[in-house]
Amino acid sequence: MAIKFHSDIESSGDLALYNPVNDGNPTINIGSSATERLEIQAGYESGAQGLDIVRFTTFTAGSGSNDGRYAFEVDDVFLFTIKDAGIQIKASGALEIGSGNTILSDSSGTTTLSNIDALDATTTTTIEDAIDVSPNLYWFANCDAATVGAASNGSFPATNTTDVSFTQTHNNGTAGEFVLSSDELTIARAGLYKITYNVTLEVGAGSTAVNRAGGGIALLRKARGGTYAVVAGTESYIYCRTADIKTNTGSTSVIYDVTADDVFKIVFLRTGALTATSKLGTVTAGTAWTVEAIS
Repeated sequence: MAIKFHSDIESSGDLALYNPVNDGNPTINIGSSATERLEIQAGYESGAQGLDIVRFTTFTAGSGSNDGRYAFEVDDVFLFTIKDAGIQIKASGALEIGSGNTILSDSSGTTTLSNIDALDATTTTTIEDAIDVSPNLYWFANCDAATVGAASNGSFPATNTTDVSFTQTHNNGTAGEFVLSSDELTIARAGLYKITYNVTLEVGAGSTAVNRAGGGIALLRKARGGTYAVVAGTESYIYCRTADIKTNTGSTSVIYDVTADDVFKIVFLRTGALTATSKLGTVTAGTAWTVEAIS
């Protein structure tokens, strides 16, 4: 049996509506008609009278956006609304779990996430994928052929220098981040990178005199359309002596802020020699180049 009221109801005591009938689902409707109303229903367990679910449902024939929405106010102050697209918290409002554990808070349009003590595996993966750091983005090359330097002293970046020859052996970039061509490495993606090299040189290369000689190695960089210059902190120097100790290795590691399409190469030179005709050359087995993305 339905009871209808066409005006406000006032009561100084409790208002109870019970329906002790299987699948009775007592319901209260508030509104102007069956098509413009709020329905509050106590849904029973199927075939029984135990309370299973309480449903709040709005009905409206209106076509306006968010017609039939819910608005919640405390002390006559708006807190949040439930509308077509979801839940909308008031400006400068907050979402809190427990007492004082604010999870989301807003201040004049700036929203802060707080008090997150742990992340599940899915969330961790999502965050890692979204960050512009590509973890484990790397490039690696070995020396593929020995190169012989000049029989004269040089200076960086370009006087009597010789390029170190490389072949790419590892590159996990998927969008052309690293391109090696003619021993020059182009890095297409801007960001911080750790660039490391080790270059082993020997005196007497090219069947020249095996005698005391010094050498230098450096990482050079040029911007797109520019000229090569030494990357600060990447010069290393070696000293080779006689046949028994004719090799030596120079190595450096630097953190460098790469601009998109920067080009890099590694060169070496002779700094001095006891015998004027002595030449330095690379030792393939002791020469490699590594680039790792940091940001």
